[in-house]
Amino acid sequence: MKNILLLLLLALLPACSTVSTYKSGPIDISRSPTVLLRIQNDTEKLSDNLSQRIEDLGFTTTRDTGRADYYADVEYTTYFDVVHQTFNHFDIAFVDAKTNEPRIRSRYVGRFGFNGCQAALDLVFKDLIRKLKDGT
Repeated sequence: MKNILLLLLLALLPACSTVSTYKSGPIDISRSPTVLLRIQNDTEKLSDNLSQRIEDLGFTTTRDTGRADYYADVEYTTYFDVVHQTFNHFDIAFVDAKTNEPRIRSRYVGRFGFNGCQAALDLVFKDLIRKLKDGT
């Protein structure tokens, strides 16, 4: 009986992590707008990984502030669970570089789940692509 309860608990734990994505304005990715990645305190050295994921969304990354159509502002904190490094939270916001208005924001909150950083990023970017393509 203990083993069954333990398995049930372990099955429910990944559901304790959430991804919330909010779109407050349109982003036309059909013309591959440029994005400047800005990360606060990149302790896990995610910049290359995030740049590639942003390009997979349909953007072009740049290091030139003057050429950016959008800023991708990233903030996260991590901890080491029993198996791997994972996020306490991960937040990415695409901000219009001209108006400084946020257009789309996605936030991952890990609560006792077994999603490592890469699995959590997969969830965030899967939701972002859905929101960008569906227009919701």
